[in-house]
Amino acid sequence: MNLNVVDVHIGVTGREDEGWLFQCLASLEREPVTVHLVDAVPGNIGAMRAEGFSRGTSEWVACVDPDDYITPGAFTRALPHLVAGVSAYYTNHSIIIDEQAKGSWFHTTSPAVGFAQAKDMHHLTIYRRSAIAPVLHLLDGMQTKPYAPLNLQAIMTGDVIGVDLIEYHWRNHPGGLHNRAGKTIPRSTQEWMAAAKKNLLGPSLATGFTPSGHRP
Repeated sequence: MNLNVVDVHIGVTGREDEGWLFQCLASLEREPVTVHLVDAVPGNIGAMRAEGFSRGTSEWVACVDPDDYITPGAFTRALPHLVAGVSAYYTNHSIIIDEQAKGSWFHTTSPAVGFAQAKDMHHLTIYRRSAIAPVLHLLDGMQTKPYAPLNLQAIMTGDVIGVDLIEYHWRNHPGGLHNRAGKTIPRSTQEWMAAAKKNLLGPSLATGFTPSGHRP
């Protein structure tokens, strides 16, 4: 019986800081996860994420960056929340600058249901595979924020649960991918996200748009 209920991918270039990568992998050792190392795609972080989220067969998927790490037990504590009707679960996270933790990223996660939650779903986020599968193709060509369409899709597809626990530790350093990547987002993906936001903000603004998996 496979007790690893979450497929977790880590995008790697082969030039990672060995100490940070070791800490990342060590933090996942006792978690109910299967780890997949995915080759980075130069200039196309979205393609790497799409490949990573397609790996494995578990119902739930997530990612951890090789220069970050999780709080021990983070995925175990998530398990009670991964139930029928939930499309995503997310936590708060710390930010580490110059090897010093600078506290939580959010003072508190959004209590609102719907569009307001999309900005909070950064780290750690666990998605139901079937919820985000229809939009993975939108990630191709994205140089930044590949989680954005996934978050919107998850919110439109089912219930999203957020907790204030700091379960992820994010290093913000000059060599981080978010600091080195470009800002390109394909026009088709931008248009989809704009329509999804209108749909979430109110039916009167949706102009007939019905995203894949949207619940009436």
